[in-house]
Amino acid sequence: GITANADHCRRTVERSIGIVTALKPFIGYANCTEVAQEALKTGGSVYQLVLDKKLLTKKQLDKILDPKHMVKPSKLVF
Repeated sequence: GITANADHCRRTVERSIGIVTALKPFIGYANCTEVAQEALKTGGSVYQLVLDKKLLTKKQLDKILDPKHMVKPSKLVF
């Protein structure tokens, strides 16, 4: 009878500083560093900061952070 709270899990991942690692091939090291530092400083969401800075579209970001791509990396094409 135990089930995961998908919304809570998604929000937790989006706020995790660690997700910048998955973003590096797409936005570069410098942008990842900037986003991570700002998220740490402000308590903001990495996910939202990437969108606010227009580094990726929501569609691109969702595709990159899709758990199936994060567990089994593949070449993502946009």
